Amino acid sequence: MTCGCEATISEKDPRAEIWFYVFGKRSFPLKHPLPMDMGPTVGLGYAGDATALTPEQRKRLIEKMTQKFGVKTEDITRILDQGVVPIRAETVVVSWCRKHSLAVL
Repeated sequence: MTCGCEATISEKDPRAEIWFYVFGKRSFPLKHPLPMDMGPTVGLGYAGDATALTPEQRKRLIEKMTQKFGVKTEDITRILDQGVVPIRAETVVVSWCRKHSLAVL
């Protein structure tokens, strides 16, 4: 279950089209709102909550990630099975849920 934190991508970002295809909107739930180093492919990013994916969204996400990054389906599936949808931080705005907002006060 997601906490309520969300990442929303700018409509001017080329990735917005992919987000809309995969998620049906320009936002996606996060595991938490703090950015982190997501490795050389993503860089600074956020941990999207893979448990929020419907089976159809998961299928479309795997399809697009395979096309975009040339990564094997098995590798993408393994990342999603760990509960994370890697989201590059660039041109993404994060909204914080009440729990995380209060935690930093």
